[in-house]
Amino acid sequence: MSEENPYAPPEYPPPAGPSFAPSAGDKWAPPEEGGAESSDAVTRPVAGVATQPVTAVRPTNGSARLALILGALAILLTPLAGIAAVVVGRRARAEIARSGEGGEGLAKAGIWMGSAFSLAWLLGAAFLIAVHLGSIAS
Repeated sequence: MSEENPYAPPEYPPPAGPSFAPSAGDKWAPPEEGGAESSDAVTRPVAGVATQPVTAVRPTNGSARLALILGALAILLTPLAGIAAVVVGRRARAEIARSGEGGEGLAKAGIWMGSAFSLAWLLGAAFLIAVHLGSIAS
């Protein structure tokens, strides 16, 4: 009794199409074993080998990262961290415009977070002072 495994993967026929094996006179073939390698073999792709395009990544501005970190810390610390985030973020945006580095969004986020959390801290302090003064007057 030979039962087939119901969980076995199906068997497919080999794909039809051209073979990617280099022919004897193919100029894109890899160099012969033991032969001298030419510069063409190094710079040109081998037939049938997939290559990835090379993309350049812009470096991220360090001041923009610092602005984002200070802006996030402004919710836990004092408004001074938020004010520092705004100052560092504006400086980072100027550096990014001058150098072409990445991080524009980080700098903007640091400026916005620093501004919003500093304002929240100041409004909270004003509210607590008003409540305290109101309790003294009554």
